[in-house]
Amino acid sequence: MFSLINIFKAFAGICNTPPLVNDEWKVVEGKLIVSQDGLKKVDKPGAAVYMAGNQLQRPVLLIKTKEGNFRAYASACTHMGRKLDYLLEENKLRCCSVNHSSFDLDGNKLTGPAKGNITEFRVEREGTDLIIKITQ
Repeated sequence: MFSLINIFKAFAGICNTPPLVNDEWKVVEGKLIVSQDGLKKVDKPGAAVYMAGNQLQRPVLLIKTKEGNFRAYASACTHMGRKLDYLLEENKLRCCSVNHSSFDLDGNKLTGPAKGNITEFRVEREGTDLIIKITQ
């Protein structure tokens, strides 16, 4: 059930996922590198953060799935470009807008007015850092 706050947030397009501060990640040669300090913000299954600005062409959503795997996506719904949230209980991604388009963890559209799938990025561990390949 929606609270009044959640209804306002949906109309305003405000997602529940917090941003990761810029000094905890950087972009180098088509790779988004999340530092060990940044990874502490997503250390538990169900955790999620997004990164925006700082040489990124579009926001990136980083989640830790209920199975404990890291996954990353272009955080922009294909309907109106609103950011995405990870819903641990349902194990899917959802747009923060009123329409609530949803996507499975492979980026495939499940419901709502989204025009198509979302982009998933390859994620790898490299030492203590997490590397997200943001160029195709």
